[in-house]
Amino acid sequence: MQLKALFGLGLIATGAAFAATMTLKQRDAEAGPDDPGLLFAGLDERINDVASIRIIKEGESVSLERSKDDPNEWTVSSIGGYPAKFEPIKRAIVRLANMEIRESKTNKPENYEKLGVTDPEAEGSTSRLVSLADASGSELASVILGDSSYRGQNSMIYARRKGEDRVYLCQGKIDAQPTLRTWIETTALKLENDRVQSVTVTHADGETVQLDRSAENHTQFSVANIPPGRELKHEGVASGIASALSALSFDDVRPADQVDFQAEPIAQARYLCHDGLVLVVETARADDKIWARIQASYQAPPATESPEVTESPEATESPEATEGETQAGEGAEEGEEGHEEGDGHEHAEEPPAESSPDPEVVRAEVEEMAAQHGPWAYALPSYKADAIAKRMLDLLNELPEETETGDAGAPGSETIAPTPEQLQELLKLGEGGVSSDDGDG
Repeated sequence: MQLKALFGLGLIATGAAFAATMTLKQRDAEAGPDDPGLLFAGLDERINDVASIRIIKEGESVSLERSKDDPNEWTVSSIGGYPAKFEPIKRAIVRLANMEIRESKTNKPENYEKLGVTDPEAEGSTSRLVSLADASGSELASVILGDSSYRGQNSMIYARRKGEDRVYLCQGKIDAQPTLRTWIETTALKLENDRVQSVTVTHADGETVQLDRSAENHTQFSVANIPPGRELKHEGVASGIASALSALSFDDVRPADQVDFQAEPIAQARYLCHDGLVLVVETARADDKIWARIQASYQAPPATESPEVTESPEATESPEATEGETQAGEGAEEGEEGHEEGDGHEHAEEPPAESSPDPEVVRAEVEEMAAQHGPWAYALPSYKADAIAKRMLDLLNELPEETETGDAGAPGSETIAPTPEQLQELLKLGEGGVSSDDGDG
């Protein structure tokens, strides 16, 4: 087709035409006879026999194994048996079984690099080796996949069966990569923010940040041990810590006993939920990553626990009133709403009414979480690790800059930022019951 078009234009010299003809003949000599059909004949009938998959690309590899008890359950055996997603595994097996040969190409190793089918373990190689085996370890299929492209709407890829020289251009597409993200769910847990009642972050050096759900605004969290004389950056600055587990994603995972959490510990964050669920996230640095392990337990909530309600001043003067006498609809003389008309309170900011949690349901959830997360350590993205292990200074406004004249021009007075040691002392004072409302201490 190309030669006819060029001759039609009358622009090609005789020597160039001869060279082009010889190139085509050389390509025809390199290509084998047409060999249409499936790349792996019979594999489509043995799909259910596939018990393991191995994928290699430029030195990276991942191995997957099917459960002996449930054929729909797979694990990543190369990282200790972490649960794998079934759908991408099924898709890879079916697509390889249905891969069809469209053209037979070169069988010369010197041409492999052009088609991307060199040894996948060689440095700089872009190819992938995908191998399937049955439960006995017998190989069902093994192929080196190279460059891919499209012909119209059809996906095409160069493929070379392992142990063979011939390269084929096949119709099909396999997304199999040796990256964990392809095969596993990379969100460790999803803890609804509404469940969290308080958070305590304890850093390795002893600094503690204590958060409680705000009584004034149920959607926000307040810092219980804010140092005297300091202010938060803004109202919702502490809520980022409380919501850090709403979608706890990770980049890598390995058995927890393979990470030394004592060598470079960072912090421990304890999330207490109103229904009794307790999650402790411990973080540490290892191998240039920040790793986290998750512990789940149950702490029975107080028997009288219920959503807090903002009451009139008369109803909150007596400490005994918090034991249930001032809860809405429970003996309040003002009426069933628990608020007098015109009391000035915004009812929309009250916590939503919740039914009492079933302890057995929460305990069952704790057992499931403990079994799921106990054996594993997760490598967190930096933004997630930072959100969990924030320090007090991350939440506070900066102090005024140091001046020689001091505040308001008062001669001889200076505003000096506290040293880290002094801040620790202030934090200890805050834990002892001193708050920013108590003045300068």
